[in-house]
Amino acid sequence: MFFRMRGAALANIFSGNEHLQSLPPVVGREIMMLLNKSEERRMSLFDLLDKLKTRPWFSSKAFYFALIFLFVTGLVTFDGAYVSVEQHASN
Repeated sequence: MFFRMRGAALANIFSGNEHLQSLPPVVGREIMMLLNKSEERRMSLFDLLDKLKTRPWFSSKAFYFALIFLFVTGLVTFDGAYVSVEQHASN
């Protein structure tokens, strides 16, 4: 039963009718580019949202799933309302 529920939940993350620009890895790349441009390689969630909300692909779902993708892959960490680039994710 767990696998059925888990598979159904994962199937909802990637939909065939979404634009490629809004997929978690693509949005995650844009987030990483912004984080790497900042001096401290760290930004608040609010600053990230402010910079990304004008993009044509932007939706809260795309942003949320991209952050989850980056965290699960070990590229970013969270410290309260801040997102930081992991040391090994330099380039």
